[in-house]
Amino acid sequence: MKLYWGPHTCAIGIHVLLKEAEVAYETARIDVSGGATRHSDFLKINPKGKVPTLVRDDGSVLAEFGAIATWLAKIHPAKKLLPIDSDAEARSVEMLEYVEGTGREASCRSMIDIADAALFYVERVGPCKTDQTSVERRAPLRANAESAVCPQSA
Repeated sequence: MKLYWGPHTCAIGIHVLLKEAEVAYETARIDVSGGATRHSDFLKINPKGKVPTLVRDDGSVLAEFGAIATWLAKIHPAKKLLPIDSDAEARSVEMLEYVEGTGREASCRSMIDIADAALFYVERVGPCKTDQTSVERRAPLRANAESAVCPQSA
């Protein structure tokens, strides 16, 4: 799989979910603010011109945060990315939609905090690099994901 993502977008949450699901994937950083999502090469992959965009192993493309997050949770049920209880799942979907709706304004830290609270139901993780030791102690996968894609570390 290949995840197309951009700094300061909700795509950070998909990166965290892929790490949490322990899925093999590549990443492609897209200069969203520089207009790369409007270039013909990217539009061939995703005609919506948006990130996150996930090209799956079969070549099919998912292009919305909620769709990608839900698909990952459903194909990796053992990772418990979504609760089994119907009410709790509805609350998680509610949070997913919130993430989607606020992703353009949110910072890297906010997106990780929101994804963490909505999907992993564990303690909130710390900010990019600032609290790396604490993050590593509490959530190694999320710390690695944060370091890999946070704009401050890029």
